[in-house]
Amino acid sequence: MKKILSVIIAVIIVLSFCSCGKKSGGSTNVSSGGGESTANAEKAVSEMLNAMKKLDFKDVEKYVKLDSVKVTEDENGAITDANEIFKAAFSKLDYKILSSEKGKDGAVYVETEITTIDMQPVVNEYFKNALQFALENAFVDKKVSENENKEKMTGFFKDAVASVGKETKTSKVKIKVVKENGKWKIVSDDDFSEAVTGGIINAVKNMDDSFDYSQD
Repeated sequence: MKKILSVIIAVIIVLSFCSCGKKSGGSTNVSSGGGESTANAEKAVSEMLNAMKKLDFKDVEKYVKLDSVKVTEDENGAITDANEIFKAAFSKLDYKILSSEKGKDGAVYVETEITTIDMQPVVNEYFKNALQFALENAFVDKKVSENENKEKMTGFFKDAVASVGKETKTSKVKIKVVKENGKWKIVSDDDFSEAVTGGIINAVKNMDDSFDYSQD
């Protein structure tokens, strides 16, 4: 059954950006001022989030260090349609830059309010429908092909967004921006990933943890 869970949540894991940095916390050791540096850092954050809203991930990569933004394939070959999922998940993405400060480490910390779909109910709905589909097809003679499974999983996710993805989630996050080879780039960490994906990382983790608990 654990193996089935791996297939079911594969479509969601693609939204979990692989972070370059660790989870931020505590003081950022900032100093006042910054002038041109803070303005350029704010511009990088703004243009990166605008690119996300347009699903222009080639442009996103200009501003944020992403280890990978790609289709996820699990051990059973459940390949997901990343573009369709990103389109559904980011349909309500919005943001507001609140302030920025230059740190003594040379980085600029841009406090940003990010609003997107609350993914907890979406994950719950998706899991319910995907699990039912998996169970219904577990003992049939004619097995579902990889392409059919991909289409079904993507459809379940889009349907979940349409049916229960009406609520939004707003998070404040301090986005670390560093100058690299003359260009300002966002350092992706857990807080940023969680904010921009509407809490999907924790939502999937909670679902996985609850499944583990039920098996004990």
